[in-house]
Amino acid sequence: ITGEGYPFIWQGKEIFKLAITSNAPQRTAVDWWNLAIISFGILILITGCYQTISVFHQRRKFEIAFVGLLIFFIGGRTLMLQLFSSPDIPLFDPSYFASSSYNRSVGDLFLNTVCITVPIVYLFYNFHRFSLIKKMLAFHLAKRSAMAVVLILLGYFSVLLPFLFIETIFHNSSITLDVTRTLSFDELRIFSFLSVIIACICAFMLVHVFARLVLGIINNHRIYFPGYLAIAIALFLLYSFAVDRNYLLSLLVASGYLLLIWIIELPKNLKRTTYVTFIYLFVAIVAFSLLGSLSIKKFVLEDKVNSQFRFANAFLTDRDYLGEYLLGESILRISNDPFIQTRLGSPFLSKAVVRQKVKQVYLNAYFDKYDIQIHLFNPNGNSFDNSTSLGFIELITNFQQKATKTNYEGLYFLKNSSEEATKRYLAVIPVNRFGMVTGYVVLDLSLKRVIPRNVFPELLLDDRFIQYFKNRDFSYAFFNENQITSSFGDFNFEKNFEIDQLANAKLYNEGISDNGYIHVGVEDEQKTVTVVSSPSYSFFNLITNFSFLFIIGLFIILIGLLVYGANTLYQRRELNYSARIQLYVYLAFILPLVMVSATTLGLINRSAESQLKEEYVEKSKTIGERFAPLIDAFLKNGSAPVNDIENQLIDLAKLANVDASVFSASGVLMASSQPLIYEDRIMSVLIDHDALVAIAAHNEQSYVGNEQIGSLSYNSSYYGMRSPESGELIGILSLPFFESAYSLEKTRISVMSNIINIFCVVFILFSILSFFAVRWLTFPLEFITRTLRRTTFTESNKPLVWHANDEIGLMVNEYNKMVENLEQSRIEISRIQKESAWREIAKQVAHEVKNPLTPMKLTLQQMERALLTDSLSKDKTEKSVQTLLQQVEILNDIAASFSAFARMPAPILQKVELTSLLKRVVDLHSDYQEGTVKLILPDQPVYIMGDDQLLSRVFSNIILNALQSGEEGSKIEVIIRLSLTSKSCIISISDNGKGIDPELGEKIFLPHFSTKKSGSGLGLAIARQGIEQNGGSIRFETQAGKGTVFYV
Repeated sequence: ITGEGYPFIWQGKEIFKLAITSNAPQRTAVDWWNLAIISFGILILITGCYQTISVFHQRRKFEIAFVGLLIFFIGGRTLMLQLFSSPDIPLFDPSYFASSSYNRSVGDLFLNTVCITVPIVYLFYNFHRFSLIKKMLAFHLAKRSAMAVVLILLGYFSVLLPFLFIETIFHNSSITLDVTRTLSFDELRIFSFLSVIIACICAFMLVHVFARLVLGIINNHRIYFPGYLAIAIALFLLYSFAVDRNYLLSLLVASGYLLLIWIIELPKNLKRTTYVTFIYLFVAIVAFSLLGSLSIKKFVLEDKVNSQFRFANAFLTDRDYLGEYLLGESILRISNDPFIQTRLGSPFLSKAVVRQKVKQVYLNAYFDKYDIQIHLFNPNGNSFDNSTSLGFIELITNFQQKATKTNYEGLYFLKNSSEEATKRYLAVIPVNRFGMVTGYVVLDLSLKRVIPRNVFPELLLDDRFIQYFKNRDFSYAFFNENQITSSFGDFNFEKNFEIDQLANAKLYNEGISDNGYIHVGVEDEQKTVTVVSSPSYSFFNLITNFSFLFIIGLFIILIGLLVYGANTLYQRRELNYSARIQLYVYLAFILPLVMVSATTLGLINRSAESQLKEEYVEKSKTIGERFAPLIDAFLKNGSAPVNDIENQLIDLAKLANVDASVFSASGVLMASSQPLIYEDRIMSVLIDHDALVAIAAHNEQSYVGNEQIGSLSYNSSYYGMRSPESGELIGILSLPFFESAYSLEKTRISVMSNIINIFCVVFILFSILSFFAVRWLTFPLEFITRTLRRTTFTESNKPLVWHANDEIGLMVNEYNKMVENLEQSRIEISRIQKESAWREIAKQVAHEVKNPLTPMKLTLQQMERALLTDSLSKDKTEKSVQTLLQQVEILNDIAASFSAFARMPAPILQKVELTSLLKRVVDLHSDYQEGTVKLILPDQPVYIMGDDQLLSRVFSNIILNALQSGEEGSKIEVIIRLSLTSKSCIISISDNGKGIDPELGEKIFLPHFSTKKSGSGLGLAIARQGIEQNGGSIRFETQAGKGTVFYV
């Protein structure tokens, strides 16, 4: 809107003019067809990438698939930035955000974040399948220690990722992530938040991967973790110093997070969904919400300090540039005012009203902080009313000797070093009429010591000075020789500001925080110090941002649970019982709390709006009732000038600290306390149509409506003023509350902050209580499960003791009855098994004894016949005796084997070092001629609970069987390998013998079965019994002609 251009006329009056300048920015329409074609091409490329990656994934080439994803998305994104231009929409507009050639806009930042996320998600789900990881776990201790430090350091850099995103947004745009500033969420702010949230998710997944690998690497060396952590912290600090950046905030949060998940070993509980999984996710949300809120606080404070320095340098130090701009505007208007021209040009008219109009109309509320003297001179330079003893020439000459000319014609600035005023302006305004000077108006403005608050509409400000108006919470003071010369704002400098701080260099470089305020100082050439103070970032705001981010995290987990639940139902899997309890408890708590919070927020918001409207109505009614008699008198006395009404309205508006305008009963402007708004055609001289209809047509007493000028939205309160005598509508008072939207939003922010803070605190406390509640609820089940796990047929089972007569008590009673029945059944089955076993042993003994008895009987019969025929020679006798002795030896071996099997002692469990035990056993077979034994052991010792002698006999037996498993003349190679898992150790004993026939596999551990021509068949039976008595298990895998592997 300008003074030149196309006029818009209503009822013969020009309302405004519209002009489009030649250099106005032109926004081209988005070419949706090209955008659709490009999107379709990208979709085809993504599909092709998915197919290629799937092939590598199915072939178990997981590292190649991961690298392929990185190359595709990072390379593809780089090509997009180089070959394609961004759509012409705000989301891709560099004027709102740009940090680098890759992050040219908020939209580019979001797309880059998504491109990074895809490979990270693949790594998160498949890292445990990487062959590189398996090789890394096999490293010796020194290499694994180095890898642990590197992985922890990568964890620190992962936590740094969200911090860097927040820093980038704050430093390269005006987009705020602080929810305590505004509740307005446009597309730029939404996608900025999405980028930060995705960065937090990526950081969580990366930290999980690195932490899981660290826990796997140092499984048996957990005591070394604090040392690894300290080395990683030192390296991270070294990097921070090298790049000259302060990452202490991220370091502290990451250290606490990593220590906590290491102590509880939370990363091990993500694969299966249990109640510990909820704790892990809960801890992650708290950590990243804390990091986000602290980061926002850091950068908001940084921005506030910079704003205070800019404010001091631009508007306070040395000169009042905003005041100069406004005075320059007023000089032109005063010079061209017909009323002032007439009054100064006529020797018969009073000049007092000129001074009154200049002060009330042209020197608006902004200049309340100045002491104002208005001098009026005739063309000869003499004072009209002797307001000064100096003549015009003498006054100007004296001032010009000390003053500095400004950029505005007729305006001079004087920097006064006295305590009376630090700033002084002199405006010299020649008033011309018909090309002749009719007089001079001289304005002398001196800055007051205590500067009052005022109402000044944002609409009258040029864009260059908009920051001045927006810094509502700034207080400032001027110090000369450690004495306050003037101050403005809520902060009490004389009481709460220590003068000694003026000597602190931090005040002038980075600011000082003291008693909830931030102070910055700027010193000018005359050694005058300007101190600007504003409230520091409150703890309440910090908690609000934490709560907001925490709730977003909960919402993401809720979506994840819904997806996981749908997938679980689709695959017909079930959640863990404790996880279901935790989930039901959360839902039972969250849903009512969300509903109550939303309802409360809506009710309080409507209540706040209603209260504000009532305040507007009450103010307009109070002023309207006082002003109605003046309007009535003015209408009855038509000769009274309009300026009298406007002057009285200005006085009344200043008294009430509001802006006010009066319209006629037909809706045309009569007077205003801010006439410049209408003279500059910022607002129409016609009343709002809805207000006119409500008051004039529907006889409403008052009306409150929402209005908008450009991007400024505000409320206006209208009051119908009626004649005290006739009750007829004589005018409509309008009070525009230009800060109403700001006040209402502040109220909404306050209400929202309190509700989400209460929600967050209650939820955290409830989560802690629910954790113990779930533990308490599932304890009986765990107790019963442990007891059932110990229940056996071979030993006596003890009944459970449960004192409560509840559902668990009923279950315990039924279990105790089952134990009693089981004990009776065990005794009966034991008796039957013993009888069956003795029958089986008797059969086996009879079978084994019968084999040597047959040749013994035949030998004795031969000897008997030889004796009868007297043909028994000495040679025959010796041969027969030798045969008998061999068979007796066989009988003795059989008796000894069965005796050993029957008399196997109970194992004595004690701490055994397994690697040294295996070395001793292997040494016993080192001289075996027909085979070799190779032993592969880990670097560290391995301790188990077992019987040393029994395990030695078992392993020796298995190794001997392996060495005897080959064909005659073949060379047997036996490999013994000891490997570790998170909860057990596995010993594999492999050979390259002839293997075991699959049909005989089920009989291999039977007490009387053997595949060799000689032997009792008790070796593997004794081995299995010994392994099981030591709390282990044994199995085997075999392949005919290639060998057998026994796993213990």
